[in-house]
Amino acid sequence: MDERMSLDLPERPVLDRKHALQVPEILTLILENLKRDKVDLIIASRVSRHFRAVAQPILFREMSVPLSRVPEMVPIFKPRRSRALLQHVKALRLWDDEAHNIFKFEEHSQSVLGSRQFRRRKYKKRMMDQRDQSDKEECDPRWTQEVYEFLDLLTWSRTHPLPFLDLSFGVVSSLALHRLISEIPEFAERVTALRVLSDFPCTTAAVHDWSQWDANIGTWWKSLGSLLQNITSAQDRASSSVLKVFTMECYEGNLSRRRTIRPDLWQVFQTTLSPRIEDLTFYLTLSDNANDNADGDYKTLLRANWPRLRRFRLVTPAATPPWNGWLESVEDFLERHPRLEELDIRAPPSAPSSIPALSLSQTFPNLKRAFVHTDTISTVKSFLSRHPKLVDFGIDPLQDDDGIDYYALTDVPEALPALQTILSHEIEFQAFILADLPNLARSVQSRERYQRHQVSEPRVAVRPSLKITIQASDLY
Repeated sequence: MDERMSLDLPERPVLDRKHALQVPEILTLILENLKRDKVDLIIASRVSRHFRAVAQPILFREMSVPLSRVPEMVPIFKPRRSRALLQHVKALRLWDDEAHNIFKFEEHSQSVLGSRQFRRRKYKKRMMDQRDQSDKEECDPRWTQEVYEFLDLLTWSRTHPLPFLDLSFGVVSSLALHRLISEIPEFAERVTALRVLSDFPCTTAAVHDWSQWDANIGTWWKSLGSLLQNITSAQDRASSSVLKVFTMECYEGNLSRRRTIRPDLWQVFQTTLSPRIEDLTFYLTLSDNANDNADGDYKTLLRANWPRLRRFRLVTPAATPPWNGWLESVEDFLERHPRLEELDIRAPPSAPSSIPALSLSQTFPNLKRAFVHTDTISTVKSFLSRHPKLVDFGIDPLQDDDGIDYYALTDVPEALPALQTILSHEIEFQAFILADLPNLARSVQSRERYQRHQVSEPRVAVRPSLKITIQASDLY
């Protein structure tokens, strides 16, 4: 008799062990799909080392760093243990928050409005104190010194590819940024977006010497062209095409002395950007209308072919005399770019009839979002009927308000199964109401709330398939 004890235990299924090993993957999947603030992840990551190890790569996958905070972040990430967190960064946004607080403040943000003058003076002093130095790159040490040190930390002992860069800056910083990219050329290959603010504070010295002021402006804009050439050349050598977004914004379009783009620079924009850009936003200024030059002006960009362009936004201010050749250039541009998925060409809110109405005769098979400027409700109906994939749609006040046929859109709903949002003036809104769009949820915002928050999504008790926002007539 065999006295050895025998235990016939059931063999543990491999499936259980597999599930146990997949806990980090499951946790990662949950964290990536949580629609919550990252601050919740930071608090939750203190629960255990295991959770922290899983959460940290997600917390640091994308970073948005305002320039004013860069000096504070450098000491934080200098220690070896903290520096390891930068290995997880896949996308980095660096943006000039001081310039944006001056030129891109929101009307409902009282904290910014209250300190606007202080921020403007601070920005002037920081940017222009060294304007008389021969080395003009030093006029913005935030890029040449502070950002340089921060980017240098990202390259230390890095085993993963460098993060993608999204850069937002004022044109006055172009010299410094060009110098930065030249000193760390590996980052030129990783630039995915360039967002340029055309505006910058005017110094008191400029009032007494406009010739020197104009010379400096020309230097800054020329350096922007050099920066573009530097970045695109580096990406061409690396067989890279990551630069996809270009934005040139201007919030004080009547100040012509703040933007001086020579014909050769327009050509640089066209040759460097048109082959690669997918998302283009361009703000015109009155100087663009006054400097109508056959050798090169803003129409150089409109005449070019942009084979990869998917999102286009053009902002045009009211001008006297009217824009010369604007309508013909825009119509021709739209005809040659049928692959657009997002289109935004609207009139200035203060004078909606100051620019010509678009014919909207073009067809964009993949168009999902559009805000357009036209003259009749029949044009709107024809445009909507040809674009069944539209999700969001908006129109300026129609120039022919008196002749609106409010029942013109009654047969449109069948052609717009995906439509979710309409942004319209209150008069045109009635036509969409009478169209009896499916599952229509009517939401009217008060004028006070609209003026405070500009355009925001309406609040409704149930989630509708269609949202409509009315624009008050006295806002134009």
